[in-house]
This record gives sequence, structure tokens and C-alpha cells, in this order.
Amino acid sequence: MANETYNILQGIFNGQTPIQRSNPMSGQSKYYYMKPNQNSYTPLSQMQTVDVPSATTPNPYLREEESIPRNWKTAEDGKKVFDFVVKKEGIPTYNKQSPFEYIYSGVVAVPTIINNYLRLKNQKVSDKYKHAVINCSASQYGKGASDMGHIVSGLKEKYDLISGNNTYDESNGDDYANQIGDLMGTKYPNEDCYEIIQRYIDKKI
Repeated sequence: MANETYNILQGIFNGQTPIQRSNPMSGQSKYYYMKPNQNSYTPLSQMQTVDVPSATTPNPYLREEESIPRNWKTAEDGKKVFDFVVKKEGIPTYNKQSPFEYIYSGVVAVPTIINNYLRLKNQKVSDKYKHAVINCSASQYGKGASDMGHIVSGLKEKYDLISGNNTYDESNGDDYANQIGDLMGTKYPNEDCYEIIQRYIDKKI
């Protein structure tokens, strides 16, 4: 019984199972879906939903998600994913930092960037996942750290271009993963980047 209840709730919060309103108000449909992959800490009353005409109508959020690549090589596909993330998450604002806080956050981000790079370097995970996680973990410290992440990522991309490891298009594709990581880390400063990045980028190769 407990497993059945868990599966039902999981289907609802994943946006796969429609919910039926017992007493729809004027202008409301009898059925609606939850928007998938919402922050688990968001109050139920504030979670985003979408009305559908019947219980057999697919969730429009999922239909759109299915057309978005979960991994990519080209800048064109990277932009599709980035635009989709912005559409779903919005563009978060940074907390205000004093000049000292800005510099300090940039400094403390450096060992975090290095540690995550070394941790992920030899793991069998996708390249875009690595880029996003590293920038996510940096930007969680604030604006100074986010800018430091951009600097380090930019230098890495220049090195890859000079060494022939990347084409310009592949490098631009990497940059979209960096931007996704930066956005997610800024919006969710207290969450695990290794988990939240998987909402949009496949971890596996």
C-alpha cells in the first residue's frame, strides 16, 4: 500500500499523472498536471500547474521536454537547452555583495572549482554534465564566484581550442553548459549541484 501511494505521488509530481479537481472553479478545467522538476521545498500552493481538457491529454510540459536534447555537441543544441532552462527556471538575481564579499567569494570558489574538476575528470560522466556542475558549485558562493567561474571556464575553452581538443562550435556548446550550471547554482545556492544539474543534462555518457 505504501509503495502504491509513493508511485502515485511520484507520478503526480513528475508531471506524468493528471489530477482531478473535485469542484472546478469558473475557467478551470476538471483536470490538471503539475509542472515537473520543481523545487521540492516550494509550497504546494505555489507550485506551477497546467490545465488540460481531459485525463487522457498528455502533459504539455513533458511534450516540450521530450524535444529538448539531454546532451549535445553543437552550439545550436546547447542554445536550445539553455533557452529551455531559462524558460523553466527564469533568470535569477544575485544577492548584493560588498566589494570585499565579491572578492572573497571569487577566491573561495577557486578550490571548489579545482576540487570538482579533479573529482569529475576521470569519472565516466558526460562532458556537459561536468561543465555544468563545476560552474554550478562555483556560482553558489555568489556573484564574485560566478564571475570567477566564467574566467576559469573561458581559459579552459581557449586552451581546448589552441590544443585542438575542441572546435569553435564544440567550445560554444560547452559554454552553454557552463551558463546552465551558473544559472542553477545562482538560483539554488543550498542544493546539491550533482543532483539539480541532472534535471536538464544527462549524467551518463
